[in-house]
Amino acid sequence: MGNLVKPNLIVTDLGGGKYKMRSESTFKTTECSFKLGEKFKEVTPDSREVTSLITVENGVMKHEQDDKTKVTYIERVVEGNELKATVKVDEVVCVRTYSKVA
Repeated sequence: MGNLVKPNLIVTDLGGGKYKMRSESTFKTTECSFKLGEKFKEVTPDSREVTSLITVENGVMKHEQDDKTKVTYIERVVEGNELKATVKVDEVVCVRTYSKVA
């Protein structure tokens, strides 16, 4: 089912290093607000409660989600009109590509 869902990812710059990230799909919508470099609580699309940290290094947005049993690493990079998100948990790697629509 997850491979059939085509979410929209909206990242909004709120200023002062603060951002809002919203993922919208017909299946589920999630949203989090954060300040770069500061830990925050987040509920993932699969309903896990995690402590997250998002930083930006050399044009790469690095997102770490820790649910106290496993850590998920997400790297987001903008390449032209696409955003490529690489998700890693243990030895499992997934790549999702978003196309700019507006």
